[in-house]
Amino acid sequence: MLPDYPRFEIAESFFNSVYCRLFDHRSLSPERLFIFSSQPERRFRTIPRPLAKDFFPDHGWEKLLHRVLTDLPLRLPWENKARDIGFIIAHLHESFGEEALSHCHLQVANELFYRNKAAWLVGKLVTPSATVPFLLPIHRTDDGELFVDTCLTTSAEASIVFGFARSYFMVYAPLPAALVEWLREILPGKTTAELYMAIGCQKHAKTESYREYCVMSPPPMSNLSKRPAFAAW
Repeated sequence: MLPDYPRFEIAESFFNSVYCRLFDHRSLSPERLFIFSSQPERRFRTIPRPLAKDFFPDHGWEKLLHRVLTDLPLRLPWENKARDIGFIIAHLHESFGEEALSHCHLQVANELFYRNKAAWLVGKLVTPSATVPFLLPIHRTDDGELFVDTCLTTSAEASIVFGFARSYFMVYAPLPAALVEWLREILPGKTTAELYMAIGCQKHAKTESYREYCVMSPPPMSNLSKRPAFAAW
């Protein structure tokens, strides 16, 4: 493995896939392939390239949200940006209270998450007591204008959006491990495998799922080649 390769875990799963294809799933052992990762656990807790940007309500939440929506890499015009901002603020006031909201700030992922016909703004609402999800699905009208469909701010809602029963997101992730760590805070109930699946790394998600299984019920190394989970590679 190349030192400091940013997508090391994806490369390991690719190597496993090629090995299993060439050797017909025979002689599966830690000496021959990456049953467990060669890299430290949660390697990218700190990274040189920020994954998200912080927004503070120094001039009020209306201006903060206007800046957030304006900074999005979307070229189409908005149907009614002021209306959408008003709906978002009303939801935040109802959920957290106007006074508490004045002490909060947003952290928004640099990249949009795309799925089906929606572009999702994925962020975190950082409150004095906790960090909660902040999700905005952005849709396109028949006239080619953008609008925010809703505002989701609970872990339960975020868990459904990122659930395995839904299709995965398409998102630019040069550092998948770092993105998974960033998402983990607002999706505490998701396993590492589920988080990789949610961002479109299906093959590596299967690798992580098998690793989680091995940790829960560690087998003798001599029996690894008999485990059916390797068929996923």
